[in-house]
Amino acid sequence: MPGTDGLSSSSARPLKIEPCEHRVSLEDEIRLLRRQMEMLFIQEKSFTSKPVVEASTRLDLKLNEYMKVRFAGN
Repeated sequence: MPGTDGLSSSSARPLKIEPCEHRVSLEDEIRLLRRQMEMLFIQEKSFTSKPVVEASTRLDLKLNEYMKVRFAGN
């Protein structure tokens, strides 16, 4: 029987893990990364500061991932 924390005891059947319905889409991740980059730029006042460049790189990688998924069938 599951405990109050939602975990099953060792004698109970394992809990079935359902896919998370609240997963963030690639588009949402891109929006979030872009906003983070914009905020860092405002804070740093530089396009070439290390935090802004790192954020830009993360955004670029996510955009590449999106393009691969989007155009995989073509």
